Amino acid sequence: MKVGKSTGTHILINDEIARRIVSCVNVKDKIVLEVGPGSGSLTKFINGYKELYLIELQEDFRQYLLGRFPNSTLIVGDALKIQWPDFQIFISNLPYNISTPILEKLQHKNFEEGVVMVQKEVAKRILASPGNGDYSRLSVGMQLRFKIKKCFDVSPGNFLPAPKVQSTVLHLEPSNNNLPEGFDEFLKKLFSERRKMISTILGGPNFPHKRPEELTPKELLELYSNIKQS
Repeated sequence: MKVGKSTGTHILINDEIARRIVSCVNVKDKIVLEVGPGSGSLTKFINGYKELYLIELQEDFRQYLLGRFPNSTLIVGDALKIQWPDFQIFISNLPYNISTPILEKLQHKNFEEGVVMVQKEVAKRILASPGNGDYSRLSVGMQLRFKIKKCFDVSPGNFLPAPKVQSTVLHLEPSNNNLPEGFDEFLKKLFSERRKMISTILGGPNFPHKRPEELTPKELLELYSNIKQS
C-alpha cells in the first residue's frame, strides 16, 4: 500500500482516536460518505448507517476495502474529479496533499454534518480571524458555509508513517447561507492580491480602503452583494 509524502496518505493506527472521530457525528440510519477510507481506520467504527459510500483512489486499498466492508458501496476514482453521491454525513481523514480542494468541493454540497481530520495548519487557516496571517479565502468560504467546531488535535505518533506535523479534527455543520453565484471567484480575485487595498484591486474610490484580510466573512459577502446590486 502506498503511504507517505508522495500520496499524502498516513494511516491512523490508534483505534481510540478513530472511534472518537467517528463519534463526532451521528451516523445512525443516515447516508454516510467517507472520502479516502484507505485501510478502513475510520470505516470500521461507522456502524448503524442506512447506506455507506466509500470513495477510494489507490488500487491496493480498493481490494482490501471490498473484502472487509461488503455492505458498503465502493466508488473507485479521484474524489476531486468524480461526482459524489447524495449523502447526509461526511467523514474523512483528508489526505494532506488534497485537503484544501476537497474542502472547497464540500462547500457546495448539501448535507447535515461532517467530521474531517486535516493538517493543523489547514485547521488554523479555516478558523482564522481577520487580521490573522492565516486568514484566507478558505477561511471566508468555510466560515460562511459552516458552523465549525474544533474537536481535538492528533499527534504524529498516531499515524504510520508518522507525518511531520500535527493534525486537527473539525466538526462541520452547514449553515443556511446561500452564497451568490460568482462569490468564490470574487474571493479568489481579492485574496490573490491580499496585500493591496480593495479599492485598488477593484479599481474604484467607492470601494473600501482596506485590505481583503481586514474584512470579516460577512463584510466581504455584503461587499459582493452590493456590487452585484449596483
